Amino acid sequence: MLYFTPPYIKYTKQILTLLTLFLTCITTPILASQTFTPPPPSASKSTLMGNNVYFSISEYQEMDNDISIVTLSASAQARSAKAVMETINKKMQAALATLKKYPEIDAKTTQYQVHPIYQKDRVIRQWNGSQSLVVTLDASSKQFQVLTELQEQLVYQNMQLKISPEKRQKAMQQLTLKALHSFQQQAKHIANAFGAVDFKLLETRINTPFSRQYGQEAEFSGRMMMTKSMAAPALEAGTSTLNVTVSGVLLLPN
Repeated sequence: MLYFTPPYIKYTKQILTLLTLFLTCITTPILASQTFTPPPPSASKSTLMGNNVYFSISEYQEMDNDISIVTLSASAQARSAKAVMETINKKMQAALATLKKYPEIDAKTTQYQVHPIYQKDRVIRQWNGSQSLVVTLDASSKQFQVLTELQEQLVYQNMQLKISPEKRQKAMQQLTLKALHSFQQQAKHIANAFGAVDFKLLETRINTPFSRQYGQEAEFSGRMMMTKSMAAPALEAGTSTLNVTVSGVLLLPN
């Protein structure tokens, strides 16, 4: 039996090959001649043109000190380290028991240390030790009376008058908002002085340094222990000055 292939089937492959070559010749030159333009660079500090003005403003607020931080210590000397620690522990436990009558007063113990004292031949002569107690009092109340009771066991070291953290944080928030408003107003004044219609703030920094205190800092020594008959120390709480500085860079376009 003989099979005959129709003519249109015989030349189908040749026709498809010719069409592929023809399309390639048309599209390749077009693609090769196309040029792609990269997207424009985004605006940044380096591309912004104009005059950079560096400036800063500061805002201050004076506040009354409302807390007093008193440091006391229990110390002891003995021929053995154990005896020193027992004496210190006894004094500190008695002081903490006294403070339990004043639950509104915050107190914490710190810096417990015991160390030997040597003779010239490197032989231990005795042991010295101490432990500190830090008491936070309300500077505007009569809590100072507790100091008269604590002196029976402890020795005064120093006293500092400050602003309480809660009061300071609230005041600093308000002062920062005031400083930022002044900073923006100052930027407008500078732009007007240069005759600029518009301006941009490129950078802003907020700095809150430590407050300057104008209160008393009382120093006591072991020889200046009070007795029960003595009144509590009379101290003027004084004030502290809070400070917020805002600085930045102002761009005045050309």
